[in-house]
Amino acid sequence: MELCANLNDKPQLVFTGVANDCPTALEMEEFAEILHPDFSIQVDTTTRRTHDHPVGIRELVQSKRIILCTSATHIPRSMGVFRKAGYDPVAYPVDYRYPKRFTGYDLIPSVRHVYMIQMAMYEYQAMVLYWLKG
Repeated sequence: MELCANLNDKPQLVFTGVANDCPTALEMEEFAEILHPDFSIQVDTTTRRTHDHPVGIRELVQSKRIILCTSATHIPRSMGVFRKAGYDPVAYPVDYRYPKRFTGYDLIPSVRHVYMIQMAMYEYQAMVLYWLKG
């Protein structure tokens, strides 16, 4: 939202997504309205999968040039899906899950490392699946 505030006078925000039957898009909308009530905010709660998000926002967004803000681990797959749908996304990754600096502790196995591997494997599997589907 800070980025949008710096871009122009009246940015348009579109939130999309439902996770585990929880409309995360509605939660983000509420948060955005508190911080920036002057923004044009729209929500798509009809799509659940990354693959469906470009279709869900088609009627809400007139421009093909969009800023795509999502988790850093999720950016590569999201960018591919939006490009394939005809959008020209600019990546704005957030929620980095790795430490800013490498330390000796990073060489010690931990539950955090297993979780990071699981997240990466999920994203790579999804990218391969989307590639196979065309």
